[in-house]
Amino acid sequence: MYQLHRLLSLLLAVTLVFGSATIAVAQDSPTPTPTPAAEEEVAAEAEQTVEELLQEFTPSIEVRDQVFSVRDGILVVVPELFVTEDGWVVIHRDDAGSPGAVIGYTFVEAGPHYDVIVNLTEDLEGDTVLWAMLHIDAGEAGVYEFPGVDAPVQLNGEIVMAQFTALEPAIIVSGQSVADNTVSIEGVVTASDSWLVIHRDEDGAPGEVIGYAPAAPGVTPNVRVELADEISDGETLWAMLHYDLGVRGEFEFPGEDAPIRLPRGVVMESFAISSEVAAAEVTPTPTAAAEATQTPTAAAEMAAPATTPTPTMSDAAAPDMLPVTGASLTQESNSILPWLAVILGIMAVAGIAIFRRRMTE
Repeated sequence: MYQLHRLLSLLLAVTLVFGSATIAVAQDSPTPTPTPAAEEEVAAEAEQTVEELLQEFTPSIEVRDQVFSVRDGILVVVPELFVTEDGWVVIHRDDAGSPGAVIGYTFVEAGPHYDVIVNLTEDLEGDTVLWAMLHIDAGEAGVYEFPGVDAPVQLNGEIVMAQFTALEPAIIVSGQSVADNTVSIEGVVTASDSWLVIHRDEDGAPGEVIGYAPAAPGVTPNVRVELADEISDGETLWAMLHYDLGVRGEFEFPGEDAPIRLPRGVVMESFAISSEVAAAEVTPTPTAAAEATQTPTAAAEMAAPATTPTPTMSDAAAPDMLPVTGASLTQESNSILPWLAVILGIMAVAGIAIFRRRMTE
């Protein structure tokens, strides 16, 4: 973010200075009709100026622990990166604390990018440590060639990369009693706005929907769901994650708000309703009470994960050549800030080019 602010400030300053000078010169001189050669010269000067501006900054990448998405394949997001030339953001598996096999990559143009989506070509089972790494695009433009000429980007002799954990969508729930016709789910892990839905059991599988509650992206502990029907002691229920794809905040199932499905099946867990659970909670034995003061509850364990500090590039060395197993999917950032930088850059270089031409006439 700091580099982007510097870039915007520099572009704005250049625009103001040379824009003012261009206006002053234009007022004193008639405007000549541009020739094709002059237009080509202006374009070349503009391209050279943009490249010079980009070289003022350094390549960087920032990541954070996140819940991976499974709606359109397995997806992870790189929140922020900066590249000084066209290249690739590449996702590697972790191999004993260092980057391992490539499992996805996305092309990025020179400049700042935000929320870059990378489609992975392999399933992630459970919480998985991954590496996000910058690579150059040195061979055929737009074709990922690694192992090969599209080597990792290096800064001061170190590869530009960062480690993060991809969390699997999940539900954490245990047997419980019903209080005020409400059940409590200890933890929900989801990548997007979702629904936590309670189903009755029908022959060992989820059946009728009897309650639902919204679940926000990330890790949410202690989600309470009010039930529409009375529940009997000893009954089995199912907690299931559904998308919120239709009207936001309106549960539409059957309909667009379908269950969230991993490659291994729907994200759901069964749990039993028992009055014995309530009795145990009200009158704990001395041993159980002592253990309760030492062992964190499941709800505490499901607190939002702390952001892991990005390791320095010297913390984990990456091999010169890494195995490749991925496939590409280009998804550009939709942030307005990179476009603002481009617009200011065009204004600046256009002003410079016109100013230079006026001064030589």
